[in-house]
Amino acid sequence: MMVVTLLTFLSRRAQVRPVCCVPTPRAPTHRPVFRFISMASIRLSMLVLIAVAALRLTSATAAEARHAIAMHGEPALADGFKAFNYVDPAAPAGGRLVQGVLGTFDSLNPLIVKGLAVQSIRGYVIEGLMTRGYDEPFTLYGLIAKTVETDAARSYVTFTLDPRARFSAERPQLPGQDVPGLGLAQESSELLVRMAVRLGLSGLVFRPAAYHLAWAGRGQLRFLDPARQGRFEALAEALAGMTLLDATRAVMEGRVLMNGEPYAWEPDEMVRYVEPRDEERAAVEAEKARSRFELR
Repeated sequence: MMVVTLLTFLSRRAQVRPVCCVPTPRAPTHRPVFRFISMASIRLSMLVLIAVAALRLTSATAAEARHAIAMHGEPALADGFKAFNYVDPAAPAGGRLVQGVLGTFDSLNPLIVKGLAVQSIRGYVIEGLMTRGYDEPFTLYGLIAKTVETDAARSYVTFTLDPRARFSAERPQLPGQDVPGLGLAQESSELLVRMAVRLGLSGLVFRPAAYHLAWAGRGQLRFLDPARQGRFEALAEALAGMTLLDATRAVMEGRVLMNGEPYAWEPDEMVRYVEPRDEERAAVEAEKARSRFELR
């Protein structure tokens, strides 16, 4: 059973380690160590919130996981219903629906922080955890979610995913991925950068647990170790002709060789600095030239 809580949207697979300390005048002969905001600290805070919520639940009457939730009264349809009352299960599929809407849009992605998403995409294209019953006021039924659990005060909500839910063919399941992503990596990264600036930190630190996570963040992050960055760039070039799914599977399954030896993924720290810094490009290129990757 997979349970998704609103407090746990951050990926459980993104393992990060905080880098502490600031440049200190007491050790002038050492290389400066910079302060970063790490998703590990955010993850810890979220775990504390979950623990507090768990304590509250254990001290009160346990809430019941249900197939639907209503603001007033009880849902009209029982668990296991086949179709809404206003839906014809035998209706023909296909055709074209044209609707007019007011306003404008600048994105087809409805899960964005900035910008205007086109209306109706979220309702007709992307399936949500729950769906509205249009012949009832303020009632939601499970869609991707099999059950929903909350208390009378609506202080928390927990969804249990329906085991029949599947990843779409266009965005297949990646290694280590339990649920489809929200597509908010860039927006959440920008939010964390603003937090780092407000806190006077040097940047963000992220430890990718798999190849596809490093590849997705390569435009904004780089490995803290120049040699590790060189090996990553050499690996990315060697896998350039493959889909991201096939490439990350090849790495995780041990089908990639580096200089003739089996290559194991290195989940080292990647960093995004608030202010541009020297990339030590010479060291990156030297390690890149020494690293030769091939598939077996």
